[in-house]
Amino acid sequence: MSSFKSYRDGPAVHEKGMTAVANEVSFEMAQAHPSFVTALRLLEKWNGLPGDIPHHKHISPATVGSVLLPYLFIMDVVHEEGTETDFRWRLFGTAIRRKYGLEATGHLLSDALGLDASIDESLRLARKTFVTRAPTFMHTQFYRDAKLYHEAQSVILPLSGDDGAVTRIFGCTTWSN
Repeated sequence: MSSFKSYRDGPAVHEKGMTAVANEVSFEMAQAHPSFVTALRLLEKWNGLPGDIPHHKHISPATVGSVLLPYLFIMDVVHEEGTETDFRWRLFGTAIRRKYGLEATGHLLSDALGLDASIDESLRLARKTFVTRAPTFMHTQFYRDAKLYHEAQSVILPLSGDDGAVTRIFGCTTWSN
């Protein structure tokens, strides 16, 4: 984790004493929770792209829309023989970077394991999305001194390459206080 560049632009979720509780939520639960509106909007855009699993070339600022860009992440699938599938951040949106207080672009998701439960759950759900080729949703609560400080809502979506295999993971994370 020490190789991650610190990015401080206000209070970050990784302050001393802050803990995270992260859980997968169903599509139905995401639909019922008003804070998932942005994640559901991105899922709708993803569903509107061609193919069972949209090709990564279909993702562009024009496709996604400028309002969603700060909340986006894109990760390349890294699969080396004999190791579990991992993911390298290609894009770590500015709004995510500000809340986490870290710049993750270029780093492996597994490099951040143990930072908090949200990273551990993110890796599990990215692997699940990779295998199932289906969207997943995550809800995270950040606590400090037993008080809820932030909540984050994420959708994790697969993207394909030229051969139809999942080559990237794409999604967004938004925050509420």
